[in-house]
Amino acid sequence: MKIVGIKYCGECNPEIDIGDFMKRLKLRLNSLGFTLTTDIDKSYGLIIVNGCRVGCLKREKFANFENIVVINGASIDSVIVDESKLAEKIAEKLFGGNC
Repeated sequence: MKIVGIKYCGECNPEIDIGDFMKRLKLRLNSLGFTLTTDIDKSYGLIIVNGCRVGCLKREKFANFENIVVINGASIDSVIVDESKLAEKIAEKLFGGNC
């Protein structure tokens, strides 16, 4: 199984249900043969999860990763997405339209 790293903000002001989002994300990535880890040094790509639009965790801090997706509330890389579609859109961003 391939590994995707994940980093979380402090969740001080979440605009999305992070627990529900994570359940959907894990299911979607598992169906594609990937698993999530907080040990980002061993990962294929990186998902940065900020619960709100402030986005305390910044992409620049993780510049050594080629494949990064940044979640800020209900947006992916600054594009607003229906919260129920976040997991699917992340998979598309990480792995292309073939997922």
